[in-house]
Amino acid sequence: MLESDLCITIWVKGGKSIYEVLNAGKDKAYHLKRLGDAVHLEFMSEGGKVAPMKIDIDLRMAARLNKNDGDARAYVLGNGRKTGHEYLYAYDSLTAKVLATHTDGKYNAVSTPDYLEHGLIDKERKIVVHHNHPNNAPPSISDVMSVSSYSGIDAAFIHGHDGSFYKIQPLQRGNIEKATKAMSKAAKIASRTSEFASLSDLEYAWLIGVSRVSALSKAGFIKLTSNVVMSENIKKMTELMTVAAIQSIK
Repeated sequence: MLESDLCITIWVKGGKSIYEVLNAGKDKAYHLKRLGDAVHLEFMSEGGKVAPMKIDIDLRMAARLNKNDGDARAYVLGNGRKTGHEYLYAYDSLTAKVLATHTDGKYNAVSTPDYLEHGLIDKERKIVVHHNHPNNAPPSISDVMSVSSYSGIDAAFIHGHDGSFYKIQPLQRGNIEKATKAMSKAAKIASRTSEFASLSDLEYAWLIGVSRVSALSKAGFIKLTSNVVMSENIKKMTELMTVAAIQSIK
């Protein structure tokens, strides 16, 4: 968690708590109940009021990942949930060879090992990189820029400890940075409207993170695969940011 005043409620199918499954019983910021096939998260503001943003996650999608990605997810989440730190796992998609498993022992960052850098800048390589976000945040700007700048990255996965994941595959590397800057300006203008002004800073940051990668995908700059179901707020912000992204290259 980034702040102690943010609380997340999670339900999944069955009627039995999965508190131990997702958080190994360690993180008291989570309250988990089983209710349906999808995980439903409500961001709770201080004082217990439900914030206007709700998140749904389809846990079944993670079960359909291929073996290499499943192994990588198990590594970053398994270790991350035990320690609360970020972990990195990289493999060659052409040979399935594991290239790196790494952590800096930090809860909000993980660096790229020097021995992996050479491969990531080689455009002939097809490397898949996984890392976790202990605070369940969507892909950051630096995550998106890494996909843009490293020509050897075939795909990047970001896994939240709540079960969410985002897979980013670059389609137009040269335009991603320009589009991202244009979308940030559009989001700043939108933040002043009554529709989004009621969100807290943390809620708004989460909304922008999801909308940013959704808009980049919709505009054709990346291919996004995620098990996070888009809320109405995310859909509206994605539309605004998609227009800005497309206009940025005209």
